[in-house]
Amino acid sequence: MASASGNWDFSILPEVVWVNVFSQLGLSDRNRVSRTCIRLSEVFRHPSLWHSVRIILLGDGDADDSHVAKARKNFGIIMPERYSAMINAFGAFFQDVELIILGHMREIRQSCEDVISQLAKNCRLASLTLEIGEPVNHASTRKPPKESSLKVIGSLISEAFRLKSLNLISWPIHQGHNDYDILCCVRKNAHIMDLEKLRIFERDAKADTWFPRNIALPDKDEVCLTVAHFQKLTSLGIHADLLTESLLLELSNLKWFNSLGLLIIQSTDTCLESIKGAAWKSLVMKHPNLKVSATLGNTLPSYEFIQFFKSDIPLVSISFSKYTRYQSHMVEHLSACYSNTLTTFKDFGDGLGDGNAVLLSLVTRCSHVNHFVYYGELRDSTILSLANSRKHKWITFQVKLQNISSIEDDDEDEVIGMTGTGDAFVKAHQPSSGFYYTDESVELRRKTQETVIERISEVLQRKWLPLS
Repeated sequence: MASASGNWDFSILPEVVWVNVFSQLGLSDRNRVSRTCIRLSEVFRHPSLWHSVRIILLGDGDADDSHVAKARKNFGIIMPERYSAMINAFGAFFQDVELIILGHMREIRQSCEDVISQLAKNCRLASLTLEIGEPVNHASTRKPPKESSLKVIGSLISEAFRLKSLNLISWPIHQGHNDYDILCCVRKNAHIMDLEKLRIFERDAKADTWFPRNIALPDKDEVCLTVAHFQKLTSLGIHADLLTESLLLELSNLKWFNSLGLLIIQSTDTCLESIKGAAWKSLVMKHPNLKVSATLGNTLPSYEFIQFFKSDIPLVSISFSKYTRYQSHMVEHLSACYSNTLTTFKDFGDGLGDGNAVLLSLVTRCSHVNHFVYYGELRDSTILSLANSRKHKWITFQVKLQNISSIEDDDEDEVIGMTGTGDAFVKAHQPSSGFYYTDESVELRRKTQETVIERISEVLQRKWLPLS
């Protein structure tokens, strides 16, 4: 409804609309919007907006005030006192909590400790994600965290009673020190015996994800004990350095297990354990519907890649992180081994030097692939061929706009181009880079990209937009 001055009163929109708007905002932005009127203040308190919460704290209690102020500005950290007020008001609604502690985890401040204690006491968590401090390198000379601080964080697990999903992205482990054993803490809580999903030092790749090398990991035997403890486990994600044949055997003994995620990072002082094909076959025999997903955090040598990815693995998804390099024959290996299982291919890096033919072959041979993300260079003809290969059956189809070449593949050796008026101009300093020297050529490229977007939208039967 418009007022006499012609301004619209958006507060009269249905509550469901405002709840959806608020769900797209960060916590700080929600708080600011809620202060504009009474109606939006009420929407701010809607229970569904508080089911999933991310809490970011600073770990080192020795940090000076200037460091704290800078970190809060850079990462959008809210003062612990405000977190405490938020938990008191809405903690009963929390179901999925992600706790991130930035920096070196030596000792947490008292105010941060109070926030964590409140979470453990007031919240009925069904899902918990812990990213505690920077991953500890094997060669690290920093002092280990105080056990009292680790126990406070561990109380989120030890006092949980309805937890179904636990994700340990990182935890400070210092070799040679009697650290607080987080996996032992997990096993000791009898109230979470029905845990269904567990991730240990494993996470998905995104456009800006960086995976550190040579980090300290839990003991492999402790991981096996933990998996064997939770008989209702359906999904496990682990760092590939923790993968052993003994672990696969424990997974075979689980009744409802159906999903395994692996984070593969090439370390300088360790190598992937060679798992026999028979071990994978045995696991698949016990769990015929098993799906394996793999994320490569950095470059893996060709021989290790081929040795690890045996045809016996029921691989459904593979992702290459931003800092991963791989070669065409690796993709060909995937096409040959997983033509009947692969559904997802993602590359967040620079891609192959010339991956047009090999990627087309992958999608053609692996007929179940319906998720495709590629940040590297592809010709327009290749993109259109990929889109046509599945048409509306693509669930995810993403390429970057700046990597789209003209519809007709340019001659890579052509340096001088002609405008519509007959004037010569210098073309891109490298093929398909989008860097031209005349306004007309820039406009021509923009129109070309619009044409490509329209064609792909027609093929997919929905509005398609490239990655920005």
